[in-house]
Amino acid sequence: MKKIIFGLIATVFMSVLSVNAQSKLQPVDIGLGMVSPTIGDCIKGPAFCSSSSDLTINFENSIVAFAKASNDSVKVVFSEKFYNQNKENLGDGLVVKASTTIQLELARRLGFEKAFVVATGTYKIVYSDGKYETVLKRAKR
Repeated sequence: MKKIIFGLIATVFMSVLSVNAQSKLQPVDIGLGMVSPTIGDCIKGPAFCSSSSDLTINFENSIVAFAKASNDSVKVVFSEKFYNQNKENLGDGLVVKASTTIQLELARRLGFEKAFVVATGTYKIVYSDGKYETVLKRAKR
């Protein structure tokens, strides 16, 4: 009986954690094939550019959202529609060949104190529950 009660409590706790993690997602305007320097506007480059957005999170539409995964990583969630519209740029993963910054306003909305500079690399994208996801790492200083 204790095992059943513990199992139920653990299930409810994990469900609450999952809902809380989803609620921290921030909708983002993202431009592929651009870079976001630490200061200034987006410019053409081999990465992506991002800024906060007032869009609602509805993964049936073409949307991208970010969430803080840890102090050194950001989870990126692509709607299936966005991924399919941008397969030529995302098919091998999200490629970041040059330093790009998640702008300060968006970084603060995600829970960071400073702008988040993304490390170069190719970030594998995985499909999960009707969405595509990857985790970006912070560049080492």
